[in-house]
Amino acid sequence: MSNTTVFQNPYPEFKLIPKGGGGYFLPKRLGRKKAFELLLSGKDIDATEALSLGLVDEIVPPEKIEEATVSTALRFAEKPAGSLFGIKQLLKYSHKDIREYLELENQVLLRIVQSPDLKSDFWKKISEFSPI
Repeated sequence: MSNTTVFQNPYPEFKLIPKGGGGYFLPKRLGRKKAFELLLSGKDIDATEALSLGLVDEIVPPEKIEEATVSTALRFAEKPAGSLFGIKQLLKYSHKDIREYLELENQVLLRIVQSPDLKSDFWKKISEFSPI
């Protein structure tokens, strides 16, 4: 990733939950405690912190992104296709319950979005941005 990249988590500010499996994958990668902290804090994660957490493999200047990407792709292209496919298949198996998780994520998000508290906060935030 570029050394200028910043991951942002605006969900807590909007009183929502992260969408797209963040609550599924982050605990597996970082442990429950750190994932909980990151998902609730809403703080930005810069490239250095992302690297130290193991969320990215390499940091390069923006002008070197394409070169680093091609270099990585070429390293994988040198590997036997059957081995790559097999490893990918085995790793995907460990996430076989992701579909159930994403369905639960949708249900939780829908419940939050439909709550009266969120609706009143939403309109309060909107009125701050535009005079009505």
